[in-house]
Amino acid sequence: MIDGLRAYPQMRPTGVPWLPEMPAHWDVRRIKTLLEEIDNRSKAGEERLLSLRMRQGLVDHVEAGGRLIPPESLVGFKIVEVGQVVMNRMRAAAGLFGVASVRGLVSPDYAVFEPKLDAYNPYLLHAFRLPSLAAVFRAESKGLGTGESGFLRLYTDRFGPIPVPYPPLDEQYLIERFLDWHGNRTAKLI
Repeated sequence: MIDGLRAYPQMRPTGVPWLPEMPAHWDVRRIKTLLEEIDNRSKAGEERLLSLRMRQGLVDHVEAGGRLIPPESLVGFKIVEVGQVVMNRMRAAAGLFGVASVRGLVSPDYAVFEPKLDAYNPYLLHAFRLPSLAAVFRAESKGLGTGESGFLRLYTDRFGPIPVPYPPLDEQYLIERFLDWHGNRTAKLI
């Protein structure tokens, strides 16, 4: 499974406090250079409602056990298109992100992002769940309260400038494949 993944011969400092070093041939990119926020709202509320789940990502709301919500209550919800990234602003530090596999609606409080040409969503979702990056998301969130009972939100103006490690695309594919393979093997052991 790990063909193509090799130990990195040379590391370099990043200048990023939460990421002291990385492979020398990697880049550091700000999130806003990879994702652009989109705010398209439903006018009729007739699109499929999606729920964002930690393990499954974006899923059909009713199939996930949610109650049927009438279309008039969904007017103004955000439209998400296939391939767009969705972030739960209040749970970003917990890694609550997903990529749409179908067109639908999400909460108006969520952020929806269109990936730019050189963004590879599966890699970004793994990066966004790194504990060190989650701590940055938490530090950049604004609002009232603390911990899980707080009302902290990670707004796009604070999310966009955050730097992330950015390997070449072929390595992003390998990293994502390896992490998925490893996660599936680990899940079988539990």
